[in-house]
Amino acid sequence: MTAPTTALDRKIVDIVARHPREVAIAKFALSLAASVISPTWRLAAWLKPRDPERRTYVIVVLNVVYLVIAVATITTLIVRFDNNARPLRAGAWSPLWIWGWFLWSRCAEVFIAFYRDAVDQLKDKPAGSDLTAAWRVRLALNSYVELIIDYAMLYALLPFSVWQSSPTTITDFLWLSASTITTSGSAGYVLTGRAPQLLSTFEIVGGIILLVVCFALYSGGRADERRAAPLRQPPAA
Repeated sequence: MTAPTTALDRKIVDIVARHPREVAIAKFALSLAASVISPTWRLAAWLKPRDPERRTYVIVVLNVVYLVIAVATITTLIVRFDNNARPLRAGAWSPLWIWGWFLWSRCAEVFIAFYRDAVDQLKDKPAGSDLTAAWRVRLALNSYVELIIDYAMLYALLPFSVWQSSPTTITDFLWLSASTITTSGSAGYVLTGRAPQLLSTFEIVGGIILLVVCFALYSGGRADERRAAPLRQPPAA
C-alpha cells in the first residue's frame, strides 16, 4: 500500500484504522454485491494469481476469449436471425435471461476493471501485473468492441413493451449499440422505462471510461515508458 500523500488520504487511512470492523463489513458487502452483479468479475479475480507474469497472461487470455465469444455469437445471430430478431425477445421467465445475465456481467466487469485500473494509474499505485501501456490500450480497445456487441445482444433480449420504436434485426441492434456507446444518438430507436434507459446510460458511461479516460491515461503511460527507456546507441563503425 502506498503512503498517503494528501490530507484526504491521511483522513481516510485514519478512519480505516479507527473502525476496522465496520470497514471489514463494508468491504464484504461491496464484494458480495459485486459478485452478484458481475459473477465473471469474481471469477476473474479468483483466476488471477499473485505472480505478475502469470497474472498478465490470465488477463490477456480472458480478454481475448471473451472478445472471441462475443464476435462468434453475434455472427451466428446475424446469420440465423438477422431478418427477424423476434425469437430472441425474452419473456418474464425465459431461460434467455441467463444469457442476458452473463452479458450484463461482462459489461459490469469491464466497467469495474477499467475504472479501478484508471484510478490506480492516477494514484501511481504499483501494478499487480506486467502489462505495459501499449497492452492496456489494446485490451481497452478489445473490450470496447466487446461492449458494443454485448449491449447489442442485451437490447435484443428486451421485450417489445420497453420500446417506443424498436429495431427489428440483429444488425439494427448492433447499430443502436454502436451509436449509443459513441454518444452519437440512438439511431432513431427509443427506449422507455427506467431500467432500459439506465442500461443505455450505463453503456454510455462505460464507453467514456474506456475510450476517453483509460485511453488517455494509457497513451500518456506509453509516452512515459518511451521517455524512461534507455536511448539506443548507434552501432559501432
